[in-house]
Amino acid sequence: MIKEVAFVAIAVSDKDRSRKFYQETLELKPSTTAMEGAWIEYDLGAVTIGVGCHPAWQPSRDGKKYKNTKITSEG
Repeated sequence: MIKEVAFVAIAVSDKDRSRKFYQETLELKPSTTAMEGAWIEYDLGAVTIGVGCHPAWQPSRDGKKYKNTKITSEG
């Protein structure tokens, strides 16, 4: 069972539209910005949401696994 989540990464296809959604609609404040604004992190207490736009990162409804994904849990 997963007990805690510390970081969530979300791939987006339009960085300006996603920034507007996270900052204006959800009223989140960016804590880190990189890649000329194509990567933005928002801290929410113990959780960080990373939102990125890059040609190699495609949004997917398939829930694809990536090699560097690490999930830990206490059992």
